[in-house]
Amino acid sequence: EIINATGLGGVMDGVTDNTLVTNAAVAWGKKLGIPIGTYSTESFFLLSKNIELLGEDRELSIIKLKNNAVQHVITLTGTGKFKASNLTLDQNFANNSGGHGIRSGGCEKLVIENVTIQNCASYGIGIQAGTSNGVNLSKFTIKNTNSDGIDIKDYNNNNGCIYITDYTAENISIVDSDDVALDVRGEVCVNNISITAVTPSRGVRLRQGGSQGRAGFGVINNVVFKGYGTGSTIALHIAADAGNFAINNVSAKDCNQVVLQSTGAVGGIITGVTGSGIYGEGMSIGGNDLIINGYSAKNTTGSDRLCDVESTAVNFNLCNFFTDETTASSQGIRVNSGAASTSFANGSMRGGAIGDSGTGTVQTNVRAI
Repeated sequence: EIINATGLGGVMDGVTDNTLVTNAAVAWGKKLGIPIGTYSTESFFLLSKNIELLGEDRELSIIKLKNNAVQHVITLTGTGKFKASNLTLDQNFANNSGGHGIRSGGCEKLVIENVTIQNCASYGIGIQAGTSNGVNLSKFTIKNTNSDGIDIKDYNNNNGCIYITDYTAENISIVDSDDVALDVRGEVCVNNISITAVTPSRGVRLRQGGSQGRAGFGVINNVVFKGYGTGSTIALHIAADAGNFAINNVSAKDCNQVVLQSTGAVGGIITGVTGSGIYGEGMSIGGNDLIINGYSAKNTTGSDRLCDVESTAVNFNLCNFFTDETTASSQGIRVNSGAASTSFANGSMRGGAIGDSGTGTVQTNVRAI
């Protein structure tokens, strides 16, 4: 059974406070239709409650947090179940100093499909305290956030796998350049993520394990990143120290680095990386046991090199690669002093060479063209 918000007394003028209607809908706990217009309200608090929101038009059916509420548009806790489709959630950050689009402090189900989340003072979606299960996010856009697009924490070390499909991120991390479109702790399964950065922000980050949960792991397929150009834009940041992840098909342009592996990060396999318009080092590798199979990068911006193996790196393996160093740099790739057991196989380099100051470096079938 579906009841229209206006049937409960809701007014879609963007001004009227519909919080009483919201509370009644949550208590009712079924399906609430959101017609075309702007529904102003305080948060939908789903404290072990259930609700499904169905919009009439994705761009024109808008749920907007009222001025000075300083809340999340949707708040899930405990065994709450939430589903939304075909609408927009607007956190109204111009008139609210804090809050996310959706916050899960634990849930049994969080499903969105064909949804836009926008104008958030903090995260678009925050998977935060508690244990979150049944999270399936598909065909959605997050734009204009002051912090991460999606931030996943795993405090209890037992979140269910977070499924993400067809995610578009635009203008993420307006305030802090260290924030990202997707910040991962615990397990994810991601297919198709497109990120456009208009500030010096980052694309996807796998966090190391610690007080906020397990290291990021799982499978991520098809990442497209359009960076800000100069600045600290990084398409893929690997800090995870558990090693059980696979990332396939990363395409990045106009960024400082395509791949950054932090010191202390361990393991993982990345397959199919392409980069162009690189302003920094292309790839900066500082951890252990990372395998990259398939790397193609062209330097057109005056960057020094297209891969830098840092002094802390151990057992980095790069195979099936092509680098095009169009600047005057003599090093397309550099292995720094202190780096150990680096391996390069099946590579072609146009301009530049491998500058090797490491120990135990092996080159197999690497040629200049």
